[in-house]
Amino acid sequence: MKGLKAADSILKNSPNHGETLAMKGLILNCQEKKTEAYDYVRRGLKADLTSHVCWHTYGLLYRSDRNYTEAIKCYLNALRHDKDNLQILRDLSLLQVQMRDLEGYYDTRRKLLTLKPQQGNNWLAFSMSAHLLGNYDEGVMIIDLYDKTKKVETGFEYSEMLLYKNQMIEESGKYAAALEHLNVVEPHIVDKLAWKEKRAYLLNLTGRYSDSEAAYRGLIHINPENQHYHRGLVASKLGVPVADRYEQLCHGLSTEQQSTLETLYNELAKEYPRSLLVRRVPLEFLHGEQFQAAFARYMCPNLRKGVPSLFTGLKALHNDQDKRALIGTFINDAIETLTKNGVFPVGDDGTKSTAAEKEPPSSLLWTLYFAAQHYDKLNNHVKAIELIDIAIAHTPTVIELYTLKAKVFKHAGDTVAAWTTYETARELDLADRYLNTKATLYALRADKVDVAERTIALFTKEGADSQDVLYDMQCMWYEIESAGAYYRTKDYGRCLKKLTAVDKHFADILEDQFDFHTYCLRKMTLRAYLSLLRLEDKLYGLRYYRLAAKALVNTYLTIFDRPQTSGKDAGNEGGGMSAKERKKAANKEKLAAKKETPATPAQPVPGKAVASSTKPVDEDPQGKKLAAVADPLGEAHKYLSTLLKYSPDIEVHILSCKVNMRRQKYLQVVRALNFANKISPNNPEVHQYSVELGLAVASLTGNSTVTTLLREESSRLLNGKTPAQSNEDFISKVNTTSYAHHRAAAEVLYKIAPQKKTEVLALLEVDGALRNAPLKDVAAAHAFVASNFDSEQTEKFRVKGNSLFPLATIFSPTPSTQASSDSL
Repeated sequence: MKGLKAADSILKNSPNHGETLAMKGLILNCQEKKTEAYDYVRRGLKADLTSHVCWHTYGLLYRSDRNYTEAIKCYLNALRHDKDNLQILRDLSLLQVQMRDLEGYYDTRRKLLTLKPQQGNNWLAFSMSAHLLGNYDEGVMIIDLYDKTKKVETGFEYSEMLLYKNQMIEESGKYAAALEHLNVVEPHIVDKLAWKEKRAYLLNLTGRYSDSEAAYRGLIHINPENQHYHRGLVASKLGVPVADRYEQLCHGLSTEQQSTLETLYNELAKEYPRSLLVRRVPLEFLHGEQFQAAFARYMCPNLRKGVPSLFTGLKALHNDQDKRALIGTFINDAIETLTKNGVFPVGDDGTKSTAAEKEPPSSLLWTLYFAAQHYDKLNNHVKAIELIDIAIAHTPTVIELYTLKAKVFKHAGDTVAAWTTYETARELDLADRYLNTKATLYALRADKVDVAERTIALFTKEGADSQDVLYDMQCMWYEIESAGAYYRTKDYGRCLKKLTAVDKHFADILEDQFDFHTYCLRKMTLRAYLSLLRLEDKLYGLRYYRLAAKALVNTYLTIFDRPQTSGKDAGNEGGGMSAKERKKAANKEKLAAKKETPATPAQPVPGKAVASSTKPVDEDPQGKKLAAVADPLGEAHKYLSTLLKYSPDIEVHILSCKVNMRRQKYLQVVRALNFANKISPNNPEVHQYSVELGLAVASLTGNSTVTTLLREESSRLLNGKTPAQSNEDFISKVNTTSYAHHRAAAEVLYKIAPQKKTEVLALLEVDGALRNAPLKDVAAAHAFVASNFDSEQTEKFRVKGNSLFPLATIFSPTPSTQASSDSL
């Protein structure tokens, strides 16, 4: 208020004073009076176009609205009139690094260093700008020059600067130089563990494997349960670079290499007898009888202790068919001997157990628990449920048994049974937040949205709307799962509402990095700052965004394919609801709208400023406007573009085909198929859309340049054949064990020749492929048959599906309303 009064008093005498007008606009902007703020600042600029203050203020307004492109333009205009203004240069550099204008950032930081070389932050920021551009040698040189000016060479800040310099040398590819530098600066390093980890890694990269082995053994002595240390040790012992996974290191080992590693880990087992990882790692490289013995030695103590997470650490072993069979043999033998004699087949030392080594009753319980997980992994869900029921009869109060049973039901395709089972687990310990959260998740997957909201509200802030709390906490898993439930119940408005909330969260996360541009340089956390920038660069490629964006694209495609009805049913596909269901939905909407109505704000006390705490009113709480969008394909393409830029995997390129086929942008379909072919040339959906493109191009008339190009590209994608010939060729070469390929061939054949229903069904019912098919693919095939074939043929296919997946509700004689194939 004082600022406004001061501005008004100046303007009373000088109504066209540009800088005062601009400052008044800035004050109004802080009071959330955006329109008036922009009006005053523009008036100020009009009154004084040569004032750097006016341009700077205009830039600050744009920055507050996250319009960084325009803000940068304003700052550059301000610098034209005051080129050495330090504050404007600093503000400009922050926006440039935020927008990743790295060349502009480099120039601005160089100018700041020239103007203020006595400030250490200017040296470090200039070095960082060179590093971000890939000029590693220059970045190192700048650090060296700055180092010569420093008088104090101790403490955390100096240590971090040296480690950052070492990182630049390493990233330039000069591993030997980085190792040499690391050894030189060792006395100045405060973070000794980071120094040891980097030294061991660089020794490995430079080929000094014996020294690297010794370094990694030293690290294992510090923490024998660190997987990174063990991977480094195995790689160094084998004389290969460190890999990200054990499978990359232990695949295709010779007998001599396997023996070398076995000797190494026998030594470590004596040195660290209590380490789980020392006994776990050999299971990666041992085979046959040696694996069987090592596996038994690893399992018996853990089953006796009752480690619930035991299977999680071992499930990767199931990728090896021989090891999978040996695991099954051990488990079956263990259950048998524990049931009959109360002992394991072998003792902890690998020798045969004796009757004197009786196990506690809990050993059988946790063996059954592990066995159920094993059979669940093999997709033998009936056997897994049978084993869990035996374990529950043994000890009915163990919560993990119910959570595992719920997981098995989920994998088996019965989401309602999974939810009710998890509810049983939750009720055994109502104070457990994890159980509450997972019960909410299972309720959403069973499409029990109201139940999920009540369940999650038990652990949210008391007295607050649970949905508002979850939004403020950026609880994205909940929003994505809620969107899936709304999508399956055809409530596309609420589905889009939840998914766009995830999109807003990522925009906020991207914005939140702004404060760290100055903070990290001031605190000298340079390596962490660099990691932050790189994380933000790939932010839109992270899992939650990919899930939400793909779901948004699919939802908009569904809206396009199924146009909404008019009136109050818009956004809910009310045409598919009964009168009773529509009435129930309308009442629910009224309650939700009432809930969203803000309370009457308290009257302010005269002469006292009141902080604005009223939450903005959501004008579309049900998402009806989102679902009633005029151009759903345009909205889908917007999110698709982001996915193509940050996460161009095979699924995204297939989505691009789906969107652009509907948009009739066939050149973009060609582009997507070209990229998809490079990633996965044998993907069945690539074949489907290649044929669809061929059919679409065949219907085009005229001989324009684009049409001619499309015909050439389509012919190339189909190997010079017609769509029908291409599908026949695909059928002849189809992998007999891949049901996805059979389904793709069947759907394409039906599209080309709908009269060939017998051949289509024959492709969908190939016994070998159908027997090994995942539930998702068979459910999709069932939906396809139900949509295009008569009831007798649909029933016949349902029976086959039920024989393969007896617990899946979609194949039961009276299927639930939730269709497993109709999901995001």
